[in-house]
Amino acid sequence: PEIKNDNIYWNDNDFQVLGIWKQLSASIKAVIFTSKEGNLEWNCYHPNSKVKIKIGDTELNGTGYVEKLTLTVSPWKIPMNQLRWGRYISNKTQLVWIEIREKEIQQWIWYNGKKIENASIEDNCITLPHLNIHLELDKGIILESEKKILKVVKDLLVYLPGFNKEMSKFFLNSDEYKWLSRGVLKASNKTINEGWAIHEFIDFNTIEK
Repeated sequence: PEIKNDNIYWNDNDFQVLGIWKQLSASIKAVIFTSKEGNLEWNCYHPNSKVKIKIGDTELNGTGYVEKLTLTVSPWKIPMNQLRWGRYISNKTQLVWIEIREKEIQQWIWYNGKKIENASIEDNCITLPHLNIHLELDKGIILESEKKILKVVKDLLVYLPGFNKEMSKFFLNSDEYKWLSRGVLKASNKTINEGWAIHEFIDFNTIEK
């Protein structure tokens, strides 16, 4: 991908795909984890963007989102029992969230570009109590439901024998669920807009039997 004047362009001639993301809201970023060994930095270039994608002769137009994770530490060394992240986009609103649960809960949430504290984040709803905002998520389409990390690592073992021994069993056998949801945003129990969300839950507390 190339960034030009805050817009992002991606072209793949082999697959005949061309995409243009035009930024509609300001970028946001955060350091999710830091240690002596390295960091996890999250940069959301486009919490909301206008997108045009051409696949061969087919053209698609809609709303989009662009983020980048920069890891300088092995992800299995980040202490977390559960991870939730997602984004909701409508014609008037964008909501982005990340939550790590371990001994304590850590959250990073932005509502229309404003950082929010003390939200409630679940798989079917997000609540911002100080704003009386509630987002309902129907989990209507399952995008992924599998042990994704285990699957990827098994494929890598052909090229990197013993790679799995570097990881904890909890990380390796984590369960992942990702959904495409129709979202209904309410303020003081009144619907103010509707849109779409992609959101994910990863549970690191499972061990393969």
